[in-house]
Amino acid sequence: MEVVINQQLGNSAVSWQYNEFSYALRGVYTEPHRLSPLGFLFAWAVVWVLIVLILPTLPQRTTAIWLGLSLTLTLAAYVLMLWTNYRSVWGELGLGLPSLLRYLHVLVLPMFLLCFWIMTPSYRSAESTGSRVESPSGKPRQPYLATLFVVLLAAYAWLEPPFLRPLFHSVSAYPMRDATEEVAGKVRALAGNGRVWVFLPNDQPNEFLGRFLQFQLSPTPTSVERSMDFWDGEPARVKGTLSKFEVIWFPAEGYRLDTAAEVVGSATPAGIYVRQPDGRFAPAFRD
Repeated sequence: MEVVINQQLGNSAVSWQYNEFSYALRGVYTEPHRLSPLGFLFAWAVVWVLIVLILPTLPQRTTAIWLGLSLTLTLAAYVLMLWTNYRSVWGELGLGLPSLLRYLHVLVLPMFLLCFWIMTPSYRSAESTGSRVESPSGKPRQPYLATLFVVLLAAYAWLEPPFLRPLFHSVSAYPMRDATEEVAGKVRALAGNGRVWVFLPNDQPNEFLGRFLQFQLSPTPTSVERSMDFWDGEPARVKGTLSKFEVIWFPAEGYRLDTAAEVVGSATPAGIYVRQPDGRFAPAFRD
């Protein structure tokens, strides 16, 4: 609900700094008076009511009413479907609402454009038939729509200034990707057709680092263990789990893991270890 009420919908310089929106990033959007999902729905409803009242013929009004109701119901069903999918597909990670803004834009943008299209002459064509609805003074209502169009466009440009940038621009490589590309290539080569196990207890709350390493190591199957509790079990269980992998990787150093001494020969493992024919793991190289 916090995201629905407060999170801005519009694009900005902040948006381009991240690949996707998530709940953890809501604090970096600090621009005041930006349109939120709830604010958009309220503004859209007000504007649509004004359009219905100003449209010149009864058939056009009727069409606009049905169109508005249909879009409102579609938006409600779409949001409900998003929430259900987040919970069923992502599980606990769904609470982070990954990529929520781009999903909302799928429906919000057409609704936004439709508000302006219905005020254009193309909708009020000469072929429109039906009883004309005049203003209380008896004057045609078309100028009111044109005025509303200009006012809304000016208000949007002022309150929600668009973030303009070249369509084609250079994108600098992610620094961590360059820093890990070489070692990731060596790990893939060592693993061959086998699997890789990565111990990453210092991962970020959104598990970005682990997912990033899985991406770097693809297509090699990679499992990421983030809990220190893994080493608290019986040594035989730990050995049995790690025996399923060809390579194990400790990107973070400085952890004392007594059980690890029975697996890799060191209680403070660091670097990359390769499974030997006898089942033990030996250092491959230090990264």
